[in-house]
Amino acid sequence: MVDVRLPDGTHLTALFPPMTSAPVSAVIRKSQGPDATLSDLAGTSDVEKVLTAALAARRNILVGGDPQSAAALVAALAAALPSAPEHRVVSVGVPVKARTGLLEVAPAGEVGGLLRAVAAFRAHHVLVASLGGAELPELLLCMARGQEGVITSVGARSAAEALGRLRAFSVNAIGAGALPALVMSTIDLVVVVGPTSVGPRVIEIAEPKLEGDELAPAFVARRPESNRSSLNLDVPGVSQRLAAAIAVVADGVPPHLIRP
Repeated sequence: MVDVRLPDGTHLTALFPPMTSAPVSAVIRKSQGPDATLSDLAGTSDVEKVLTAALAARRNILVGGDPQSAAALVAALAAALPSAPEHRVVSVGVPVKARTGLLEVAPAGEVGGLLRAVAAFRAHHVLVASLGGAELPELLLCMARGQEGVITSVGARSAAEALGRLRAFSVNAIGAGALPALVMSTIDLVVVVGPTSVGPRVIEIAEPKLEGDELAPAFVARRPESNRSSLNLDVPGVSQRLAAAIAVVADGVPPHLIRP
């Protein structure tokens, strides 16, 4: 099997015998136009401000959505990272435009060992492509050991579904009793992006919260269920706890985007 990304961003996957009965089976994926910016995907300035502040403060972000939309948002978040030479970024399978301080790692071999090795580089941001879910419990443990600025994704149509899938992938490795507290202490934002009539857009942003013993979303921003293309998002804002954590490292979230 060959799975490579070419310098122009083309992604080539090819299967050869004995993995396939055909002489060769290949898929070539090319970008269908210019990359969407964070401003494009956010849709409103308030949503962009929340995401920009979270990036600057190296908060940990779980992106949900269909594969194409989630990949577009992860790429946009990567493009919005600080470009200072001393800002180190490690990418595990996420296409990132060339920049100083970038280390690209192929997502091969045992996931746990790979992520522990990545954490040893003490990067300011770590971008991890969806590897089928096996990476999620390892990423939670990696964040619990002190890695900040992690951005990864999971297939999900809502913030609640993203948290549910995070639990499904991680509960056996971490344990049902310990998992909610671990997620609460490591995942800062769940950002869901999906297709709309105007292209991919952020449709939900949430912070994990506990309802009894279960994880649930506390919404930071949300498009109306009846009109996901609406530009009028309900933006209650981030919690005071997250706002304080952001303010310690970065300029902070504007006061009107902090929940009372």
